[in-house]
Amino acid sequence: MQAGLEIRAAHRDDASAISKLLTELGHPLEPALAVTQIARIQALAPNYAVFVAVKDGAVIGLVSAFSTPVLHRALPVGRVSVLVVAQPHAGQGIGSALLRHAEQFLVELGCGRIEVTSASHREAAHGFYLARGYLQQGVKFSREIPGVGL
Repeated sequence: MQAGLEIRAAHRDDASAISKLLTELGHPLEPALAVTQIARIQALAPNYAVFVAVKDGAVIGLVSAFSTPVLHRALPVGRVSVLVVAQPHAGQGIGSALLRHAEQFLVELGCGRIEVTSASHREAAHGFYLARGYLQQGVKFSREIPGVGL
């Protein structure tokens, strides 16, 4: 891991930095809602966690991961649902460190498989995951539910 880099569980004081990182990723989230979401995720512990990368006292990266049982697999499946590093810090190994941290978290929960979803236009991210042993499998479909929101 990079010298001076700490990876730790996120807490409510990180909400503003998390909001900025998610906005950079293309998922804007107001800091007040980030506080709510962090609390919701903490309530799901130990099967869900959010970790932040901190350097020189500033949150510069974020990863969230969760474990879930699925009908068609004997072991739970882990999912990395968010991974983002602030643009000025990209390419310095921080994303790799965050991914390894999330993977270790999921392995400790007994996951036999880890999945990551990446937007189709994020080709650099696809290369990042492929270089770390992930395979592109299947196609994801999603649908927003009208009238339902946070």
